[in-house]
Amino acid sequence: MGRLEKALKARFPGENSSSLAEILLEASLKGVVSYEDLEGLEDLEDLMLLAHRQRLLIPLRISAVLRSLSWDSRILLLKPGETYEMPPVVRFLVREAEKTGKWLPLKALLQCLLELGEEKPLTIVKATRMIMMRAARRNLKIRAEEVERIASKLGLNAGSLIAKLKGAGVLSPCSRGFLSRGILYEVNPSLYRKPRL
Repeated sequence: MGRLEKALKARFPGENSSSLAEILLEASLKGVVSYEDLEGLEDLEDLMLLAHRQRLLIPLRISAVLRSLSWDSRILLLKPGETYEMPPVVRFLVREAEKTGKWLPLKALLQCLLELGEEKPLTIVKATRMIMMRAARRNLKIRAEEVERIASKLGLNAGSLIAKLKGAGVLSPCSRGFLSRGILYEVNPSLYRKPRL
């Protein structure tokens, strides 16, 4: 068993870690993967549902009704011609798991931020940890005002922090979260050491 497979077996017990490792490795190399790249893998449908639910892979197809780039407005179809992208932080997470055999989300985020040339990577990782702790109690959702308070507490610009976390694949605005109570963000479930949702 390879190291990535070992990490996936620990993180997603009961799943076909061998096929999941193949899917994630393929996507991590290019950042995107097509249905044709994966066709024929054992348990493909179940694993793609898992990958979508855990935000390991995000379908490129967008809902015609919601017309939003939010993760929750993407439509997962398993058929020829469909393409799925891997958020940048997940690419680093898969690479790290391939090297160490461990699921190390915050280390992967730090590596991602460093590669992007971030000036305060450790502070952003600390902010992310605080965001994740709060969101864990609320179905992995957090209000923009809470992110702003965390940013302020750590001396970060809230708008810049949100933009960086969205770009890295840590946060996505909820397409149904633009209510009178403000913007709601979803935290990427794959960044938790134990399965969520």
